[in-house]
Amino acid sequence: MSGSAILKSAALVSLGSLLVQIGGLAGQFVYAVWLSPVDFGNWATASASMAVLGALVNAGEANAYLAGDRLVVRRSALRRTFRMNAALLVVGLVIGFGYLMVGDATVALLIGVIALDLPFQGRSAMYVAEFIKARRQGQLIVAQVIATLVRVSVGICVAALVGSSLALGLAMLANSIVMVAVGYLLGVKRGEGGGEAFSEAGPSLRFRAQLALHQVSQVLPSQVDYMVVAAAASPALLGAYFVSYQATGAISGVLAGPLSKATMSELQRVPPAERSGATFRVVLIVTSGMGLVAAALGVVVSQGMWLLPAKWADVGMPLTVLLASLPARFMTPLSEALNMVRSRWRRSTGINVIDTAGTALASLVALSGNIVYLAIAITVWKLVFGMARVLVALEGLRRPALGGIVLPALLGVLGTVFSVLRFGELHWGIALGIGIIHLCQLTLVLVAGRERRLLSDKTAEHSGQ
Repeated sequence: MSGSAILKSAALVSLGSLLVQIGGLAGQFVYAVWLSPVDFGNWATASASMAVLGALVNAGEANAYLAGDRLVVRRSALRRTFRMNAALLVVGLVIGFGYLMVGDATVALLIGVIALDLPFQGRSAMYVAEFIKARRQGQLIVAQVIATLVRVSVGICVAALVGSSLALGLAMLANSIVMVAVGYLLGVKRGEGGGEAFSEAGPSLRFRAQLALHQVSQVLPSQVDYMVVAAAASPALLGAYFVSYQATGAISGVLAGPLSKATMSELQRVPPAERSGATFRVVLIVTSGMGLVAAALGVVVSQGMWLLPAKWADVGMPLTVLLASLPARFMTPLSEALNMVRSRWRRSTGINVIDTAGTALASLVALSGNIVYLAIAITVWKLVFGMARVLVALEGLRRPALGGIVLPALLGVLGTVFSVLRFGELHWGIALGIGIIHLCQLTLVLVAGRERRLLSDKTAEHSGQ
């Protein structure tokens, strides 16, 4: 199957994710009216402390199901994952109790809420995987929209009434509960249509441990920076950095997750020899599009931060810098999906471990107390590592072709960092130059794809004659 088929599948899933991320991002901006950077810092600390447990939810069974050839998950698989997630809930409560013993009651309470969310999060992930595998994106969108409306409503009500970071936790819990309820109502009848991802007894302990380790290695690179910044800087700086990174995460989350899932599912239908080429075309289209988005939003952020409360004035420049990392950050889920389809779990896990270590080292810049320098360090690392990762994953492709991915992303980051350090914002002239580079990249990809289709049609026509 071609790269366009992957993009089409991902686009359908992304429609619901787009509404989810827009709702979540809008909610965060509204929460900022009542919540302070310290509140968001407490939430970041709690989330990072539970990152490993969150990664262990379902022990990789949802991803294995997506990468396999079964269509339906039966009740036995759901019962199996519920037992595992209930055990994670208990461990989470123990972690929260530890924070309570050292006197941090706020973080302890937030960890308790996150722990309660784990079983609901796990069941929701299984329903989402099933909808994607069955290509029932319309029903998935309905569930996501309903859950987002409830999530934002709960978050705003709690933030306005209580004025604490508890609003973030309860909003997340409400979202998962509604996703499970709607997923159950719209889901298939268990036992019909096909088998489950594994046998009645489930995957072997060795295979489950391999999947769990891989999932942890995937999550840690996106959480280790919060852990390091929490230890190296003030809660206020952590909160400002958390909001800046989450704002860009909301953008990447619209497409990154669905792209990864759709890529895993669709690449199963692609002959092994053609998988690198199909992934390469998707990477080119997505990174060029994200480059355009990053340049445009960088100017908007630079000119629009005055709309936020004064306590959030320090968010503008780091957010602008982090936006420039979007093309590089999209290289990760696509190359990751290709590795998983090829069953290269160990290679993927090792790469993620390196990313975690590099992100942790870059986060030590927080010791300077300068959030802009921290954002630059994280962005540069994500760029360097993203380029290296895609070069390794897309083995066999010619260097000039790979340069079409690497060079525009590199120029975008360098231009943005220079502009922020020189002008304190993303200058419109530099943003225009970055946009032109990515527009040329996207145009070349689309023209090449059109010529390839015409050549294929001519070949088929001659074969028919």
